Amino acid sequence: MDSKTNFKVARVVILFWMMGWFIKILFFGPYLLETAMVYPLRVSFFPSFFSDHRISAVFYFLPVCVLAVFFVERKPVFISSAALMLVCAAVMNLHVNTHNDATFVTTFWAALWLCWFVFRMDRLDESVALHGRFLVQCLLGMIFMAGTFGKLMDEFSNGEIIFNIFISQGEGSPLRWILGGLSPQLQGLVVAWISKVIIFSEGALILSPLLPFRWVVRLGICALPVITLFSTWRILSVLSPLIGLLVACSLWDKFDQKGQVP
Repeated sequence: MDSKTNFKVARVVILFWMMGWFIKILFFGPYLLETAMVYPLRVSFFPSFFSDHRISAVFYFLPVCVLAVFFVERKPVFISSAALMLVCAAVMNLHVNTHNDATFVTTFWAALWLCWFVFRMDRLDESVALHGRFLVQCLLGMIFMAGTFGKLMDEFSNGEIIFNIFISQGEGSPLRWILGGLSPQLQGLVVAWISKVIIFSEGALILSPLLPFRWVVRLGICALPVITLFSTWRILSVLSPLIGLLVACSLWDKFDQKGQVP
């Protein structure tokens, strides 16, 4: 390990985090700057701070300041950037305008991991890499356990949800284009199997903390593109921060043979 590698690790995490955060800017931009202001949501459960449309707009665009890490190689800059990313993700998770979007769930956990790492990025011992990788494996297992359990319902396993969202209504879905020439009956059969593959792929990632890191990377490389291909590119807003964690931790080339914390 060396200090330059650690800076690269942090930058890769931030790059993929920013991709996930802003990949749906064509939706969030008009929604937060126009729609939410003209038609503000009013839910008594949310306090005034988390109901103010200006707050959601400010905290959505505030991470632009994080771009400084690509021009400055100083630990305090990375610490302040990671803290800003974590606060923005936390606010968006709790705001009435954005609390129901999983984008801000995975960006929150990725930013939390980054906060853990940037305080240790000047350490050059292998324990930082080993523990960092193991934490990523635990995050993947936790996130996909929640995602898998949420899909264990008849409406998803039989393909009904996938069909309605990504074929009937999904104008930008690659799945709609792939299956467009098939009969409705055959589409339903194919979608039912795709739903089962997605459940299996996400379920396999639950085992991430129990597997060697190199296996988790290979599993992620196989599973995450499958999830994206058979849904919509917008799912990258959720998956991109997780992909970034895997790619970043792969930059550490010194770890024990099993890639696990001793």
